[in-house]
Amino acid sequence: MRSSKNLRTRGLLAGVSVAAIALLASGCGADMVSQSANTNLADGKKQYVAKCGACHVLSRAGSKGVTGPNLDSAYRQALADGFPRSTYQGIINHHRPGKDSGALEAAVPSLNQTTAVAKGGALTIDPDPSGQLKYLVAAATSVSGSLTITSVNKASIPHNIALEGAGANAIGPVVQNGGVSKITVTVKVGKYTFYCSVPGHRQAGMEGTLTVK
Repeated sequence: MRSSKNLRTRGLLAGVSVAAIALLASGCGADMVSQSANTNLADGKKQYVAKCGACHVLSRAGSKGVTGPNLDSAYRQALADGFPRSTYQGIINHHRPGKDSGALEAAVPSLNQTTAVAKGGALTIDPDPSGQLKYLVAAATSVSGSLTITSVNKASIPHNIALEGAGANAIGPVVQNGGVSKITVTVKVGKYTFYCSVPGHRQAGMEGTLTVK
């Protein structure tokens, strides 16, 4: 049991360390971090969001995944489980609330979601390609009738498109790395919810409203 617990904790710390490295510069100050280091940190933040953020909460990176441990509070548990304080103390000291600036802020830009409009019975609702748990649109509109919703997922994190409401219940295939998830439904006047059905993604905010007029 102890060995299994240690393995789980080591796995968690590996993910935490990636996130901490990506966010370390903001705690050190510009005079202590070189331009090259900032570049590496910015890339680390991108990689964290693309590979880890779908499962973990980490406020500094803006990730809201709910299926994995909350990394904002993970350091305390790691130390409580007996990991050497000297190994992680530097990282812990630099993990503070706040907002990134400069290269780190630009590494994962804020997503300004738009509203999609169906044309000719076709609607496109794509996930954010950076790996954030959001669609590029927060809302969509359509006229009643047959509607095909296409979702191209360029991220490495799996997503799909699904729709429910007013008698509709359609779930597209889960895809990644450029795959296409597609559903065709008959919609009538009313409100529907489009969402990603991958566990934890909808709960983290990957959903929106389709209004049929």
